Amino acid sequence: MPKFVIQEHFAEKAGHHYDLRLEMDGVAKSWALRYLPQRRGEKRLAIQTEDHTVEYMDFEGIIPAGYGKGRVLIWDKGEYELLEREEGKIKFRLKGSKLRGDFVLIRFPKVKNGWLLIRL
Repeated sequence: MPKFVIQEHFAEKAGHHYDLRLEMDGVAKSWALRYLPQRRGEKRLAIQTEDHTVEYMDFEGIIPAGYGKGRVLIWDKGEYELLEREEGKIKFRLKGSKLRGDFVLIRFPKVKNGWLLIRL
């Protein structure tokens, strides 16, 4: 089963946010969010960022320089089940220690690289 991680990032430029990473297509597909949806029906803007290596999903520590400079902590991790994937839509079930349940990412074209993360 593929892995997921949510890294809490205290970035110098971007500020405090969370990075959702889903192991997919041999890489960690990544989205940055200010807040995580906690209740059913909640929607949060997620900005897709560059893909990372799958190994990066285990990273905790300090990014010393450049974009992303700051502290990174693993907020939650586990496995996920891909329920549906089509152009502009990724539906999945998280099986973490903090976040469990169904979510969907839907492309949000009004914002560059924008997606909505919705808790189902």
